[in-house]
Amino acid sequence: MKRVITPLLLASSLMVSLPLFADNGVANDIKVSRPDSSFGNLYLGGSIGQANYNEMDDSDIGFNLFSGIELNEFISAELGWVNFGEAEEDDDTVEASAFYLAILGSVELQSDFSLFGKLGFSSWDADFDNNIDSYSESGSDVLFGLGANYQFNGHTSVKFAIDQYALGDEDVTMFTVGFKYTI
Repeated sequence: MKRVITPLLLASSLMVSLPLFADNGVANDIKVSRPDSSFGNLYLGGSIGQANYNEMDDSDIGFNLFSGIELNEFISAELGWVNFGEAEEDDDTVEASAFYLAILGSVELQSDFSLFGKLGFSSWDADFDNNIDSYSESGSDVLFGLGANYQFNGHTSVKFAIDQYALGDEDVTMFTVGFKYTI
């Protein structure tokens, strides 16, 4: 329980402190633009796609729910939960999920199209079953990814992403498509 609560508390304090940081004028002192909206450009969204377990050589449908804050036009902080589905190989089965906290760097190529990179850490849980024994493992590891956003209007965009998660000895690559709604 501690390994779930600690990242959530850290992420919550980060989400609360970043708008306060900008409102105190500190952002102006270091030449970082403030978000335009009174909500601090908060966003939320979800995505679905294929989760490839690299060691198990299997894949399943995975999904992701996320929320974040755009600190300026280039940098965002994001908190999310991802379910990697289930992978099977011979008599071995693994099912995993993770909470994550990441920083996203974005570059706009056109007014409605941008590319982004993601770097962060995840706190994961995995359940294993090999027909003889069932056990669980958990840990914290790095994650990274690349993607693109296509913005339909001022609030809604579609998101394409490739994310790489380390789950101890297992790596999972996610190929997803989803939506993002900016408040």
